[in-house]
Amino acid sequence: MFKISRLLYIISLFIFCAAPPKKNIIKPYSYSIDEFKKQNWYNKIKVLENIEGISKEGNERDLLNSAIEDKNIAIKKEALRKIQKLKLKEYKSKALNLTSHKDPIIRWYSLYFLEGLDSEKEILPVFTQRFKDKEWLVRESAFRGVRKFENEKKTKEYFFSILFSLDEKNPLVLRQIYKTLYWYEDSRALPYLLKRSYHASTNTELMFILIELARYRNSDVKKRLRQVIESHPDRVVRNFALKLYIKK
Repeated sequence: MFKISRLLYIISLFIFCAAPPKKNIIKPYSYSIDEFKKQNWYNKIKVLENIEGISKEGNERDLLNSAIEDKNIAIKKEALRKIQKLKLKEYKSKALNLTSHKDPIIRWYSLYFLEGLDSEKEILPVFTQRFKDKEWLVRESAFRGVRKFENEKKTKEYFFSILFSLDEKNPLVLRQIYKTLYWYEDSRALPYLLKRSYHASTNTELMFILIELARYRNSDVKKRLRQVIESHPDRVVRNFALKLYIKK
């Protein structure tokens, strides 16, 4: 009896292990559009949160289309968040239009969604138009987004626009500017980065600059790193520069 039970146990394990994995099937989600439009903003967001994807039977597209056109900023933002999460490329044109929306968070979510799409040349100007946006999150996304367009790395159409944006005040935005300038692999950026390193507004900004400078590894950069190591008043910055200097 024991042997039979053991045999059945082994067979059940084999069947379980051999069973094919379940497919990730999107559960259809249907909610009356008329009812959706009648709901308050909170309930609308809850409806959007329950959308798992675009199915053949459900009306998820209708709900998202209604939400993205909604006047309520919170609902519009949730719709953008959802299409970004689900990577719904079909909403590209709507997102492009929203990059100039009056609300900064909507502009940011729109750019964030577009960052995740394939690097189509027609999208690039949308990012460059946001270099002077009033909201730092939008500017940060704009400078970062340029790096997804490999053709721009060759043509350098916006290289000087980015180079002359070094008067930016926000250190996190500056970080993206520095990274993008290095991404171009254009030595013309080096003198500007060196000069900026003498006028960094904060220690954080200076360390961001040093990271990018250290990638060049030439004599001018080594000289600047030694200056920071020997004379900067902050020990954290000195140690940071030292690590970059000795790093191979």
